[in-house]
Amino acid sequence: MGLAAVAMTLSAAAITHTILTSYQSTGGNLTGAASVTSDAEHNADVTLVGGTSNQLLSVSLNVSNCQAMCLFSTAVCTVQLYNGAVLWNTVVLTNNSPVTAVGSNSVLLVLKTNVITSLRLWPGTNSQTFSLRSVSHDGP
Repeated sequence: MGLAAVAMTLSAAAITHTILTSYQSTGGNLTGAASVTSDAEHNADVTLVGGTSNQLLSVSLNVSNCQAMCLFSTAVCTVQLYNGAVLWNTVVLTNNSPVTAVGSNSVLLVLKTNVITSLRLWPGTNSQTFSLRSVSHDGP
């Protein structure tokens, strides 16, 4: 089992993340943006070795504080979301297709629990980069 234990928090007075959404069809393109500003980021970028299962990413996400979140992988990756030793949800990421959520209620729909303490990453056969981005209100 390969372990990639990474946790990173950056705090500042005002951090803004902008989430872009675009939909293309024969009827035309629809594009929008939502900007979220808060006081903390929880970000990680992990290189995953293809075929190495159950790689650990330690995190500390309080969903009720989380204002926006993005899970992303450059190749197919299964992401298991844990609160302690309890598996709460599994998200399957496809090549370069982010899973995003804006607002704590939307983040809760993705994560399925109020606290995430770790992710278990199951990459496919190819090496890849997994990324987590979130902005939250962790201050007073």
